[in-house]
Amino acid sequence: MLQKHALASSLGFGLIPNPLDQLIRDHHISTPQDIFHCFAGKANRLLIATFRLLTNSGENTFTRTWKFFEVPSCWSRQKNPITHLACYFMSDILRLTMIIPFILYRCLTTNLLKREVLTNMKERMNLQSYRHVINKIIKCWVQFSLTTRMVFSKTLMKVDYETIQKMLELECKMLLEVFPEQFSGLPNLHINRHIVAHAKTYGTALNTSVSVKEMVHRIHKGQDIQFEHIIGQGIQNIVNDVALRPLLNSWYIISSLLPKIYDEDDIEKANIITCIPEIMDINVRLKWNKYQRNQENFTIGKHLNGYLSNELANAYTEYYNDRGAMINSKVEFYNNISYVVKEDDCFVDVQLNVGDIVDVFEEGETEESYAIIKGIFTHHERSRKLHAFVIFDWFEKIRENSMLKCPKYRLQALEETQWNRVFSISLIDHNPRVHFVHDCNGDCNNDKHDFTNRYYLKNMYYYLAV
Repeated sequence: MLQKHALASSLGFGLIPNPLDQLIRDHHISTPQDIFHCFAGKANRLLIATFRLLTNSGENTFTRTWKFFEVPSCWSRQKNPITHLACYFMSDILRLTMIIPFILYRCLTTNLLKREVLTNMKERMNLQSYRHVINKIIKCWVQFSLTTRMVFSKTLMKVDYETIQKMLELECKMLLEVFPEQFSGLPNLHINRHIVAHAKTYGTALNTSVSVKEMVHRIHKGQDIQFEHIIGQGIQNIVNDVALRPLLNSWYIISSLLPKIYDEDDIEKANIITCIPEIMDINVRLKWNKYQRNQENFTIGKHLNGYLSNELANAYTEYYNDRGAMINSKVEFYNNISYVVKEDDCFVDVQLNVGDIVDVFEEGETEESYAIIKGIFTHHERSRKLHAFVIFDWFEKIRENSMLKCPKYRLQALEETQWNRVFSISLIDHNPRVHFVHDCNGDCNNDKHDFTNRYYLKNMYYYLAV
């Protein structure tokens, strides 16, 4: 017996079974894979595989389309994905996947792909024409982007787990069908089998992500080395110099997405109030000049036109129960408004710009409505208190784009609008969180849309990447 104890002790064994031995451990669940790294890795590989299909002309066409694409206003500037993909952070790669299906849908044609690759893909997938190859590539991207958005959902219902499982299986099938060399045997693709189990165990798959650590790393990486700061400051000086900005035109998306710098003269120090005390610290910026007011046809001089004057009176009635508050129609228009909204013990900084698209959920409605902000203005009511309002153009849902799997909307014209257009800013208590893309036709150019075409697509791949 003593020899038995001595042998067990030397080998690190126990003579009596451990009570924890009865527990069953599933290493797939107990050690979850991080979906942030998993999907960013797959996206990076898919981007490289797609770019390798393009000819030189195809790369130039893709870059031009990407450069002028209407990205969300809250995104930071990005470098050319074809030439600088290695410089992208994982969050940048995930953002890129939200717009790639639209870019390919707009620009990809058979003459932009390498002929040998196009022929091999057609024969391998047993397709009838080269156009079907293009459709396969776009549909593959659509499925990947939809799946990524669903996996990154912040909340999930029981039925959503089954939906995610089916989407992951279809994503895996399409990636292996279209890009077998790049994805066969890929560990990140194998992880698809366990993502739903992780989501059920931890509530959502997002709870297994280390994306916050990634962004902390991103911040510190820019601050650790003084040399990097010097270079960054030098680039910033170029950005701020109007004469030197064109040097970056082929590197960054477009100049309008560079950081907006407001002079003190552009910021109105006005005491603006609303009907809700939880909205505070309201500031307006970039006052419109006469040309801007006339271009939108909102005013006659500095006074609202008859239609909008009546709309403003209705807004005072709805929000302040005081239609008589409007003793004049003189207003000032601005391009930007910011304010703070208090929600319980938290504060939300809201910033709205003309051209932003917002989601609105009004009482009595069963689903969200969407509108584009066409104007931001302030008005003095009869007691000389200053109030802020927005002017909306509403979207009307009509059908779905079957290729992109995104709902299609039509922007209502003034003569056909069925809803009010003037609202107090208290209606919007959050930053813009939806993204719409122009449904371009043959009259649209990369740098200029044909706005007589009033059709748009809601970006169903859009989510907060980090």
